[in-house]
Amino acid sequence: MALTGGGGAPNVAGANPAGTGSSINYIRTGDRTFAYAYSGATVVNNTAVTALKFTTGSLTVMGSIMLTGNMASMGANKVMQLIVKFDGQEISNNQYLTNNAQNYHDIDTLDILIPPYTSVEVDIGTTNAADLDYFATLTGRAYA
Repeated sequence: MALTGGGGAPNVAGANPAGTGSSINYIRTGDRTFAYAYSGATVVNNTAVTALKFTTGSLTVMGSIMLTGNMASMGANKVMQLIVKFDGQEISNNQYLTNNAQNYHDIDTLDILIPPYTSVEVDIGTTNAADLDYFATLTGRAYA
Protein backbone atom coordinates (compact mmCIF):
# COMPACT_ATOMS: atom_id res chain seq x y z
CA MET A 1 0.00 0.00 0.00
CA ALA A 2 1.66 3.20 -1.15
CA LEU A 3 1.12 6.44 0.68
CA THR A 4 0.81 9.53 -1.41
CA GLY A 5 1.04 13.17 -0.44
CA GLY A 6 -1.18 16.23 -0.60
CA GLY A 7 -2.10 18.49 -3.45
CA GLY A 8 -3.24 15.73 -5.77
CA ALA A 9 0.25 14.52 -6.63
CA PRO A 10 0.42 10.73 -6.53
CA ASN A 11 3.29 8.75 -4.98
CA VAL A 12 4.95 11.53 -3.01
CA ALA A 13 7.50 10.00 -0.65
CA GLY A 14 7.53 10.91 3.02
CA ALA A 15 3.81 11.63 3.42
CA ASN A 16 2.57 11.81 7.00
CA PRO A 17 0.83 8.43 7.58
CA ALA A 18 -1.43 9.92 10.27
CA GLY A 19 -2.34 12.74 7.90
CA THR A 20 -2.78 15.29 10.68
CA GLY A 21 -2.46 18.82 9.39
CA SER A 22 -4.33 21.03 6.98
CA SER A 23 -3.51 19.26 3.67
CA ILE A 24 -5.16 16.43 1.77
CA ASN A 25 -3.52 13.01 1.59
CA TYR A 26 -4.05 10.06 -0.75
CA ILE A 27 -3.62 6.33 -0.28
CA ARG A 28 -3.55 3.99 -3.27
CA THR A 29 -4.51 0.40 -2.55
CA GLY A 30 -5.20 -2.05 -5.36
CA ASP A 31 -7.28 -0.22 -7.94
CA ARG A 32 -8.70 2.31 -5.46
CA THR A 33 -7.45 5.69 -4.29
CA PHE A 34 -8.69 7.09 -1.01
CA ALA A 35 -8.50 10.72 0.06
CA TYR A 36 -8.34 12.01 3.62
CA ALA A 37 -7.54 15.10 5.63
CA TYR A 38 -7.50 15.32 9.42
CA SER A 39 -7.03 18.74 11.01
CA GLY A 40 -5.89 17.53 14.39
CA ALA A 41 -6.93 19.60 17.40
CA THR A 42 -8.00 23.09 16.33
CA VAL A 43 -8.54 25.56 19.18
CA VAL A 44 -11.65 27.66 18.53
CA ASN A 45 -12.92 30.48 20.73
CA ASN A 46 -15.51 33.06 19.72
CA THR A 47 -14.33 33.19 16.10
CA ALA A 48 -13.83 31.10 12.98
CA VAL A 49 -10.50 29.43 12.22
CA THR A 50 -9.24 27.43 9.26
CA ALA A 51 -8.93 23.73 10.06
CA LEU A 52 -8.24 22.33 6.57
CA LYS A 53 -6.89 24.07 3.47
CA PHE A 54 -5.74 22.25 0.34
CA THR A 55 -6.04 21.96 -3.44
CA THR A 56 -7.26 18.72 -4.98
CA GLY A 57 -4.85 18.68 -7.93
CA SER A 58 -5.88 16.53 -10.90
CA LEU A 59 -8.17 14.23 -8.88
CA THR A 60 -11.91 14.43 -8.17
CA VAL A 61 -12.81 13.62 -4.55
CA MET A 62 -16.16 12.16 -3.45
CA GLY A 63 -16.20 12.25 0.31
CA SER A 64 -17.65 13.39 3.61
CA ILE A 65 -16.61 16.23 5.89
CA MET A 66 -17.25 15.85 9.60
CA LEU A 67 -16.94 18.17 12.59
CA THR A 68 -16.15 16.65 15.99
CA GLY A 69 -14.82 17.97 19.24
CA ASN A 70 -15.46 19.07 22.78
CA MET A 71 -19.17 19.84 22.34
CA ALA A 72 -20.03 18.92 25.95
CA SER A 73 -18.03 21.88 27.28
CA MET A 74 -19.81 24.47 25.15
CA GLY A 75 -21.95 27.00 26.99
CA ALA A 76 -25.71 27.27 26.60
CA ASN A 77 -27.13 29.08 23.57
CA LYS A 78 -23.86 29.00 21.66
CA VAL A 79 -23.46 28.49 17.92
CA MET A 80 -21.05 26.04 16.29
CA GLN A 81 -20.30 26.38 12.55
CA LEU A 82 -18.78 24.21 9.84
CA ILE A 83 -17.97 26.44 6.85
CA VAL A 84 -16.75 24.99 3.54
CA LYS A 85 -15.33 27.17 0.75
CA PHE A 86 -14.36 26.27 -2.81
CA ASP A 87 -11.99 28.74 -4.48
CA GLY A 88 -12.76 31.35 -1.81
CA GLN A 89 -16.56 31.12 -2.07
CA GLU A 90 -18.76 29.56 0.62
CA ILE A 91 -20.54 26.47 -0.65
CA SER A 92 -21.81 25.35 2.76
CA ASN A 93 -22.31 27.02 6.14
CA ASN A 94 -23.86 24.69 8.71
CA GLN A 95 -24.72 26.18 12.10
CA TYR A 96 -25.70 24.30 15.22
CA LEU A 97 -27.10 25.77 18.46
CA THR A 98 -26.77 24.52 22.03
CA ASN A 99 -29.40 25.34 24.64
CA ASN A 100 -30.13 24.84 28.32
CA ALA A 101 -32.90 22.26 27.91
CA GLN A 102 -31.07 19.53 26.02
CA ASN A 103 -27.73 18.09 25.05
CA TYR A 104 -25.86 19.16 21.96
CA HIS A 105 -27.38 17.70 18.80
CA ASP A 106 -25.53 15.22 16.64
CA ILE A 107 -23.73 16.77 13.72
CA ASP A 108 -24.27 14.88 10.49
CA THR A 109 -21.50 14.53 7.95
CA LEU A 110 -21.54 16.75 4.87
CA ASP A 111 -21.34 14.60 1.73
CA ILE A 112 -19.44 16.51 -0.92
CA LEU A 113 -18.03 16.24 -4.44
CA ILE A 114 -14.81 18.20 -4.91
CA PRO A 115 -13.81 18.88 -8.53
CA PRO A 116 -10.19 18.73 -9.75
CA TYR A 117 -7.97 21.76 -9.16
CA THR A 118 -10.26 23.15 -6.48
CA SER A 119 -8.92 25.13 -3.54
CA VAL A 120 -10.79 23.85 -0.47
CA GLU A 121 -10.99 25.57 2.90
CA VAL A 122 -12.84 24.12 5.88
CA ASP A 123 -13.38 26.55 8.75
CA ILE A 124 -14.73 25.90 12.24
CA GLY A 125 -16.48 28.74 14.04
CA THR A 126 -18.17 29.25 17.39
CA THR A 127 -19.71 31.93 19.59
CA ASN A 128 -18.35 30.09 22.65
CA ALA A 129 -15.71 32.23 24.41
CA ALA A 130 -13.69 29.41 26.00
CA ASP A 131 -10.80 27.68 24.19
CA LEU A 132 -12.15 24.30 23.06
CA ASP A 133 -10.62 21.69 20.76
CA TYR A 134 -12.49 20.81 17.57
CA PHE A 135 -11.54 18.58 14.65
CA ALA A 136 -12.43 18.63 10.95
CA THR A 137 -12.07 15.44 8.93
CA LEU A 138 -12.50 14.62 5.26
CA THR A 139 -12.62 11.01 4.09
CA GLY A 140 -13.57 9.61 0.73
CA ARG A 141 -12.54 8.23 -2.64
CA ALA A 142 -10.41 9.99 -5.24
CA TYR A 143 -10.89 9.48 -8.96
CA ALA A 144 -8.66 10.36 -11.90
